Amino acid sequence: MSNPYATLPHKASIQVDPFTVNIPQQDLDELKVILKHTRIPKETFENSHTHPEDYGVTREWFIQAREKWLDFDWYV
Repeated sequence: MSNPYATLPHKASIQVDPFTVNIPQQDLDELKVILKHTRIPKETFENSHTHPEDYGVTREWFIQAREKWLDFDWYV
């Protein structure tokens, strides 16, 4: 899996310093519980379009976003 944000744009004028984020395990566990119980909107005319710029976020986007957050590895 490539990370599109791993390389700075060629015209960047500042250097990014590496940093570490420390999130308590209890908060991560709570986030996973919330995500698992989040209701995905039912399919509607507006959220089923292949061009989300027409009507906003699609139902498929919600499903994929939730799955990504549930599978995210905070310790990489």
